[in-house]
Order: sequence, then C-alpha cells, then structure tokens
Amino acid sequence: RALLAVVALGLATYAAWRLAEAALDPERRGRAPKALAKRAGSALTGVVHAALAVSAARLALGGGRASGTVTETSAGAVGSDAGVAGAGSAGSAGGGMTTSLVARLLDAPGGRALLLAIAAGIVAFGVYQLVRAFRADLGRHLS
Repeated sequence: RALLAVVALGLATYAAWRLAEAALDPERRGRAPKALAKRAGSALTGVVHAALAVSAARLALGGGRASGTVTETSAGAVGSDAGVAGAGSAGSAGGGMTTSLVARLLDAPGGRALLLAIAAGIVAFGVYQLVRAFRADLGRHLS
C-alpha cells in the first residue's frame, strides 16, 4: 500500500503540472488555435491523471476490495476478480462499472477483438510516447 500511495502522489503531481501547463502556458504557445488545442490536451491529460491519482489513493487507503469473489461469465468460464482494483464494487472509484462494461463487451459478438484492438492502441500510443521522448531535442527547451 505504501508503494501505491507513492504512485498516487506521483500521479497527482503530474496532474497538477499538466493542469498548470494548460492554465499558465509556460512554453508561451499563445492563443493560436493549434496552441489552444495543445493546452486543451494538457488539461485533459491533467484531469485523467487526477482521476487516476484519486483511484490509486483510495486503493492505498483501503478503499478497494480486500477479498476476491469467484465469478462466472455467460460462456461458463470461471474466474476470480481477486486483486483487481475495485472489481465488482461500484463504490470503489468506478471499478464495478468498468468491470460491467468489459463483461458486456466480452459477451458481444466481436467484443474480444474490440477489447484487444483497444489494448493494442493503448500499447502503441505508449511506445509512440517513448520513441518521442528518446528522440526529443531537449536542448532547445533548456536555453
């Protein structure tokens, strides 16, 4: 739980930075449409990371489920949601709603493929961000 609290603090700090970046425009991008779009993206990222920070903090403070339950899908497969953050509990940072949505998608025709495509997109975006970070010319920002 201590590590989760550190993660929550990091997420909250990053969210604060992104929100400040959106509001204060420290890179002096101005008010051109492209600049405003980038600042809106910063604001959106800040809000998403703030929500993740709240979820992580709730789990770190014991707001998540401590015990798992065995569940059965409509296809008859048996699984356990032990260790899944907020699984099945609507009061724990929306985990129950997410679990319900995923279950409905898995039951739908082509749902598994859709979930895999979404996951692949998220992974691809993460790889893209890593490539951008390694290729970045940070010297121009440090002058």
